[in-house]
Amino acid sequence: MITFIKKHIKKVYLFLAISYAVVVPIIMMLNYKFKFHNNNFKLFPKIIYIVAILSFITFVIDTIIHKTNIIIFLKNNKSSLFLVISFIFLTIACLNSKNIEFAIFGNQFRFSGILSYLFYAFLAILGYKLTLKHRNIFFRAIIYLTTIISILSLIKINFIQEFLFSEYTGVFFNKNHFATFLIYTIIITIFTFYNDKKLSISILDYVCFVIQIFMLIINDTFGCYITILFILIINIVFAIKNKLFLKYGLMLLAFISFSITITVKENFDRLSYDLNVIKEFATKYPDLSEEEHEMYINDQIRYLGNYRGELWYYTLDLIKKKPLIGYGLENITKEYEENYIMESMNDMPHNLILYLWVSGGIFTLLSYLIANILILIKYRKNFYKSSYLTVIYFIIIGHLLQSMFNNTLFYTTSMYAILFGMIYKTIPPKEEK
Repeated sequence: MITFIKKHIKKVYLFLAISYAVVVPIIMMLNYKFKFHNNNFKLFPKIIYIVAILSFITFVIDTIIHKTNIIIFLKNNKSSLFLVISFIFLTIACLNSKNIEFAIFGNQFRFSGILSYLFYAFLAILGYKLTLKHRNIFFRAIIYLTTIISILSLIKINFIQEFLFSEYTGVFFNKNHFATFLIYTIIITIFTFYNDKKLSISILDYVCFVIQIFMLIINDTFGCYITILFILIINIVFAIKNKLFLKYGLMLLAFISFSITITVKENFDRLSYDLNVIKEFATKYPDLSEEEHEMYINDQIRYLGNYRGELWYYTLDLIKKKPLIGYGLENITKEYEENYIMESMNDMPHNLILYLWVSGGIFTLLSYLIANILILIKYRKNFYKSSYLTVIYFIIIGHLLQSMFNNTLFYTTSMYAILFGMIYKTIPPKEEK
């Protein structure tokens, strides 16, 4: 029995990964059409929880059979230690919050309580344990399914649209959420396209890239658009280093063509206006009276970035009142409601740094940032060279950038958790079976 488990344990990890990447979206589409579960918001995390729990159980069995030393792993991967420390401080903040139940379990929409962060760790284990061959299968499953969902979102046929939540959202509850998910799949598609050896596969992956870019831009989620623009700009270093001029040029051509055609210019105009408002406010700030200051906030700052301005401003005010421990996860909206008159008081800060700081305090934030900095330093060579870890390195950069403008959501961040776990996979490809 033990021999059988040893032989097939890697296939179990692949099965769980494919279940997440393919089965979960299909179940969500079928449920939206046939309503076998009455609450889509609750169905999504339930399925992901099952995958995460099975991943953890598999890992425990794997650890016992192969006698894996977790302590040695933590010592050799110092960034993971800081993630554990960050989780501990965040847990302390949650247990010290006004609404401990919300802090632990989250609310029905976001599921971003401390329990979800525990499940992220389980999913990261799944990504860590995938072999190189199985990870490539996982990547292609994500690419092709996301492309199919994007195509379905673009087809204006009532029967097809009945399988999707609404226009341009795919299987997610909001088009911004789909755009966030597309960041990960587009980065995966970029590097899969780079590594394609066969012309037919190259053409297929390029078509997938074009469709996903079109979906991203048509979703009109500017933070996600800026993230991919940034990834493509810095990607030129990788393309030059690896002599991938033609493929890089083709991707850039598609991105620029859609950007011009679908009028992204309006977003850049708004960004320019917002930056000028911030510059003017910073210049005048020392000379403003209390009344003028309040008027400036209400008339100008409040509206920046689709009300992100007021979220960031009042979140900073909350941080000043409680910088060390924080208010606990899912407790911030109540603080907004009690302390300020806001247009978007039921929303989250839309900025990962502010979110972690206000939720878990300064030590939660610093530990998390140190963990990511250590990862980026340790694997910095992947910025230049063609490696099986390069795609994950760029995904981490993309995630950190987009999370400065968007919220953490369980059904998108769970995918990032799986991908993030792969960065610790340090076994050279030739040693993998």
